[in-house]
Amino acid sequence: MSSFIDIIKDHIAYKGQIFKLAKADLVKTYRGSALGWSWAIIKPAVTIFVYWFAFEIGLKGSKTATVNRVF
Repeated sequence: MSSFIDIIKDHIAYKGQIFKLAKADLVKTYRGSALGWSWAIIKPAVTIFVYWFAFEIGLKGSKTATVNRVF
């Protein structure tokens, strides 16, 4: 348990450096893309919307069509 507490203390002590490294990684990853760092928010949102649409709308439509064909 003490090693877990040591890890938490280290994270608190080096939080400035952790944020700088995270920012540098975001800048490096999304440099040159059309919308820049906003892709970090847009891409997962679009993925969630596609999954929602496929499972909520798409499967409901195909389920009704399958039931009608069986009977």
